[in-house]
Amino acid sequence: RAFVPDDDYVIEVGQARLRRSGTDVTVVATFTQLYAALQAAVALANSTDEPGDPLGSVEDLSAFLVAWSYTGRHDATPDELEAVRRLRPALRGLLLAERDEAAAIVNEMLARARALPQLQRHDQWDWHLHAVDPDRPLDERVVVETAMAMVDVVRADEMSRLARCAADDCEDVVLDLRSEEHTSELQSQS
Repeated sequence: RAFVPDDDYVIEVGQARLRRSGTDVTVVATFTQLYAALQAAVALANSTDEPGDPLGSVEDLSAFLVAWSYTGRHDATPDELEAVRRLRPALRGLLLAERDEAAAIVNEMLARARALPQLQRHDQWDWHLHAVDPDRPLDERVVVETAMAMVDVVRADEMSRLARCAADDCEDVVLDLRSEEHTSELQSQS
């Protein structure tokens, strides 16, 4: 496994990458909400592989929501817990999909939820996108938040940042948030 730093690191402004030649420009900006949504989706997808299901109770789900800064409706019922648990295979499939398949999955998830992106500002978060009303069921909001984060991953052709753990005894999804420069530096050291 490669070294993953514990500390934050910065990708300098102006360090753009050319992903494909062409006549159009797409600016992709990623923010804390994107990382948080992806990290929460990875944690949820991986929770099925952990002994003693970390989402074993409604209280565990409440703690998960606080840990990953989910806002909006939370019914705190066994039915809601089961609905969120049922998401894990679909989220895992999305996170490990090839780019074209991921795009199709994202489109289907957003269409099924009748997602309508809107700018929101609340709590500690500045302006960002929500694509589903905060009063919708929790499982629906988790799917839409994950799908919205994956929109940027697919558009930026960054699917390689999501992979299955390379260890023989590990099936977890791994999310690499390191900068490309840092990743290249680490690869040259190994």
